[in-house]
Amino acid sequence: MQRTALFLITALAALSLFGCKKDAGTQDAGTQDAGTQDADTQPAKNPFIGKWTLNYDLTMEESKKSLKYRPEVAQLVGMVIKNMAEQMKLEITAEEMIYSKDDNKRVIPYTITSTDTAGKSLTAVSQAGDKEVQIIFTLIDDKYMNFTSTGSDDMNYYIWQPAE
Repeated sequence: MQRTALFLITALAALSLFGCKKDAGTQDAGTQDAGTQDADTQPAKNPFIGKWTLNYDLTMEESKKSLKYRPEVAQLVGMVIKNMAEQMKLEITAEEMIYSKDDNKRVIPYTITSTDTAGKSLTAVSQAGDKEVQIIFTLIDDKYMNFTSTGSDDMNYYIWQPAE
């Protein structure tokens, strides 16, 4: 029960963290204080700002890489993921994550702590209850997104795509 509660808290925080829409917004991902930024340097584009949906097919393919993958329950897990994919909405602004499922909405503030030089991966922190959770977001083929979390490995194999 405790592991399930931790997963749900982490999943809500993580799922809510970032959405994507190409060229949708900028944020200085390397420093939180815009006043320390060199005047000649433009803020890095944050490719995670916007809206995301779960890509069912890529997620199912990626899930086969998990140590938890069991072919005998793959069909059942696939049905659960398909149902989630149809109901979940994820939106990211420069300051908060908005996770929606059906009529339920959760808004979670986040802080970017670092980004790679190519801008294809960034690290953020958010609170999951009384625990700080670090999440690493990575762009895949400049179109899809994956993330990993220090709070749980249950979401490692989910692949997200820009919402239409």
